[in-house]
Amino acid sequence: LIKAQIDKTAEIVRRFGVETVRENDNNALTAVALLLFGPAGLKSFPGGYSTQELSKESPLRQIKAFPQDLVMLGRATILIKGL
Repeated sequence: LIKAQIDKTAEIVRRFGVETVRENDNNALTAVALLLFGPAGLKSFPGGYSTQELSKESPLRQIKAFPQDLVMLGRATILIKGL
């Protein structure tokens, strides 16, 4: 992804109310969006974040706030991608 795409995606994620530990971490916000809602099988994420959700380098570890209404949507999406 190019910087403009990362910045635009991060802004959309931010508007949903997702916050990161480090303020304005556009790479983490974009990586979270790709992890939860992107196509299965991605090999890399912006900022060097891991595609493995349980990894120490997972973008999920950078989340400070995640709106409750997105939790169920994220879970459903992950389940569907696993089918």
